[in-house]
Amino acid sequence: LWFPLVLPLTLRTSLSLVSGVLNSIFLELKFNTLFAIKSIRKDQILSQEMLANILEEKKILEQTTCNFVLYLSNYFSSNDRIYFVTPYIVGGDMYHYLQQTHDHRLDENAARFILGQIAIALQYFHDFNIVYRDLKPENILIDEDGYIKLCDFGSALRLKDKGDTSFCGAPEYMSPEMI
Repeated sequence: LWFPLVLPLTLRTSLSLVSGVLNSIFLELKFNTLFAIKSIRKDQILSQEMLANILEEKKILEQTTCNFVLYLSNYFSSNDRIYFVTPYIVGGDMYHYLQQTHDHRLDENAARFILGQIAIALQYFHDFNIVYRDLKPENILIDEDGYIKLCDFGSALRLKDKGDTSFCGAPEYMSPEMI
């Protein structure tokens, strides 16, 4: 097995937060603490040839010590799924936060505050030769104090050589000449 196996009875899904093609994220209350649990189907990992990405995501989440990056609290598996357990960040993501503002924008001071944190997080990754390739509002979580946590490292890349190049991204966030 890739991850420790637990009995399915030990996991109760409380509230679904996000559901996608490859995974879903739900909220779980354990020991009076809220956790976000990412559930990934093993058959999808194998059919999409994504095992290396999942293992790299796990390694990044486990090793991170940056205050502006989400970290891994635990991980485990069942017969058909892998689970990543992270702290639940109560403020939600930047995309939904912006939708709630009257003009869908941050004021200048808030933008500086958020961008400063993003710059520190990206510098942290670069110090370890990791390229975070999925920066978008949906992957910027906001905690109860207004600080951010970058999340979703499925497409992060650990550079091995100085000349490494690659291409990925969500089309809705790419410039027209890149599509």
